[in-house]
Amino acid sequence: MLSYTDDGRIDILGLMPEELEEQILLIGEKKFRAK
Repeated sequence: MLSYTDDGRIDILGLMPEELEEQILLIGEKKFRAK
């Protein structure tokens, strides 16, 4: 089950390794900036 952080992002702590989490956050930022 996915949970969400206070700022609305998906909280993937504990579901994925930290390195993979950082990659996903970076990709998310790029998509957000591209809008």
